[in-house]
Amino acid sequence: MTTILIILLDLYTNKCTELHLTPLTSGKQVIFPSLCKVLRRNMKASLLLPLFLQGVLLFGALGVQVRMPKTIHGLKGSCLVIPCSFKFTLNPPKNPRVVWYQLVYTGYPLVYHPSKPNEVIKKFREKTDLYGNSSGDCSLLIRKLEQSHHGEKLYTGINSNKCHKVTSTILVDTRPQLPSISISGGEKMGDKITVTCSASHTCPYSKPNITLNGIEGSDRTNEECSEDGQCRNTLTRTGVVKTEKTTFECSVTHHGGINTSAAKDKSALCVHQKITIEPAMAAVRQRITQNFTCTVHHSCQKENPTITWNYENMQVSEGKKTLSGVDRVAYSTITFLGAKEDHGKKLICSAKLSGGNITAFVVFHDPSNMTVILTPLLVVIFACILVGVIIWKKRHRPKNESAAYENNPFSQPHMPLPKSDPKLQSRKNEADLYVNLEDLYENI
Repeated sequence: MTTILIILLDLYTNKCTELHLTPLTSGKQVIFPSLCKVLRRNMKASLLLPLFLQGVLLFGALGVQVRMPKTIHGLKGSCLVIPCSFKFTLNPPKNPRVVWYQLVYTGYPLVYHPSKPNEVIKKFREKTDLYGNSSGDCSLLIRKLEQSHHGEKLYTGINSNKCHKVTSTILVDTRPQLPSISISGGEKMGDKITVTCSASHTCPYSKPNITLNGIEGSDRTNEECSEDGQCRNTLTRTGVVKTEKTTFECSVTHHGGINTSAAKDKSALCVHQKITIEPAMAAVRQRITQNFTCTVHHSCQKENPTITWNYENMQVSEGKKTLSGVDRVAYSTITFLGAKEDHGKKLICSAKLSGGNITAFVVFHDPSNMTVILTPLLVVIFACILVGVIIWKKRHRPKNESAAYENNPFSQPHMPLPKSDPKLQSRKNEADLYVNLEDLYENI
């Protein structure tokens, strides 16, 4: 920024007039010490021109630039920080002294003075201090804001420069701003959800305490402050949706014990975990009843699944129960009356929830039809077993007995064996068995 100072001197009357040509910008102006007083006190008419040139150099060396918000809101009973910064245009001093004043028509009432605390006016005495340790920081802290501070215009002084053209007006609020709540995710039960609670304030000296109810999870905090003194603290929590309707409540405690809160509801679609039908083997007989139970596992606390069957005009009973934690079960039992034409058809159970539908089924089979199908198969299997036995016996028959039997064909008659010889009688029975098995094998 460029400021042009024009000094008009009347050499005969020794009068001086200052013209400050400064571009108007919000909350920013360059202030210079008065040169007219210097010229009036120290200049002779013969020395006006050289001292005038010296005065312009002095003016440039002592120029200082100050920034602060024109207005700032504060909460009654809490603290307030008025952000302020300064910068010397040339030759900055090593340890500049910062003083704050109340803007009035006459005098310079002190709001803060580092070495004269007893001279501070009563409404600000023992309530003010500088905030911030960085170079060029002139921010003012008011530890307890009162209603009497409303409308006060304050300005700062850097060393001997009273920057009364750059002021900040205090606006006292009797109630805190409500916290804001934002929600992302959590459309269905079990989904990830992120809830953010934000609180606005103008006192970074003592941050507000934020608590969030209605969700458990991991937390993340953040604070952002702008040049106009407005700060925003946020608490972000990430968790999992456990109910189909949740109320999130954000509570904020400001400096001074001032509380405020806000709430927001979130609805989630209810979804199932699994669905089953028992018994899984659906054996039905004509005109014989059998019970089938459809079970739906879910975690919906306020919504109960709607369970239907694809067969109508049959007796149905329903129920529900709570397992451990948030797990719940809904079930429906149908008393099915079997018919011959049901063989091969499906018994379907459907569960309807706000988050979607799901089905399960079993296939009917008639045991009598299965007997007709299995009988020929069993005969073939039995025949194969017999053939295997015949082949195994032939391969393991003793050689001497095989030769004896081969020399005596089965078609020839033979004499009865004496009863006193049991070994010979046993061999005859085995020979008769081979005859019967070979005949059966030929028939098959």
